[in-house]
Amino acid sequence: MLRRWFIRWLWLNWAVIVLLVLLTHLCGQRCWLVGLLVYTPPQMWLVFLAVIALAAWRMNRRLALLCAGTAVVFAGPLWEWRTHHPAVNTGIWKDVKTLRVLTVNRGDHHGHSCASFVMQQQPDLLAMQDSITPYAYIPGAPEYAALANQSRVSEFLLLSRFPITKAQLLKTQLSADPRRPAYLFKGARFEIDFNGRPVAVYNLHMPSPRRDMHQLAHSPSLEALEALRRYWRDHQTMIEDFCARIDAETMPVVVLGDWNQPPIGPNYRRLIHKLQDSHTQSGLGYGWSFPGDWWTPFTAGNVWLRLDLVLCSHDWLVLNSE
Repeated sequence: MLRRWFIRWLWLNWAVIVLLVLLTHLCGQRCWLVGLLVYTPPQMWLVFLAVIALAAWRMNRRLALLCAGTAVVFAGPLWEWRTHHPAVNTGIWKDVKTLRVLTVNRGDHHGHSCASFVMQQQPDLLAMQDSITPYAYIPGAPEYAALANQSRVSEFLLLSRFPITKAQLLKTQLSADPRRPAYLFKGARFEIDFNGRPVAVYNLHMPSPRRDMHQLAHSPSLEALEALRRYWRDHQTMIEDFCARIDAETMPVVVLGDWNQPPIGPNYRRLIHKLQDSHTQSGLGYGWSFPGDWWTPFTAGNVWLRLDLVLCSHDWLVLNSE
């Protein structure tokens, strides 16, 4: 009898894991409980499945194999594992129709330098967020030598090989509310002259839920929960506002920045309604970019979230994403 109940309990655990993971993709941050799980390391679910499989191996081989199959589905198509490799013909990178772009948030750089990566990539465009924080950007540094054209709007800095013809701060459509932080803006829109053709370049930095999530974790209360729910509602409003701007664009578009939201759920699907995600088009691996210095037992110090995105309109063919 005890053995039977234990197997049922393992089956229940498997079903709960599958349900929660599917809900993160179906509902995302539009449900407060699921929204919290969106930011957890995905490797955590694989560890849980492995524990269930090991516990069931001798008693219920079918459940153990099902856990293994579930882990493969999670780690592969569901989490957007990509196996793209760039073209062997390296001459394509020197084609005048090819644009190499790079995005970097320098806010929490913790003293780390991005110089070696910038010099390795040799971008034509570099969009920097939080560029006004101390030592985030050093004018005249050798890694930026080829990017002669510069334009800054608030925290948003664009470095470019091509002339920058326009710069505009993008303000949110959120009404004033003393309960929310002052979301004065979410990004900037630039225009560049790309070999005689105008291109719109968006440099974005969405607000982070980190403060509200820490508040809820350290001091659980209905007020803290409502603050987090309000953040996600605001985030959805800003995404809708941004998508309306994209819908109105008539020129090729490149979108660079830190969304502070994993590409999971309906908010992300709305975001890429008229845009391409460079990672899903031509990426390698998972494309995770954050956090760099945090350690969890599930990740062994590795990154586990894809918050920094490179998006573009369908005017472009994405050749490679790293």
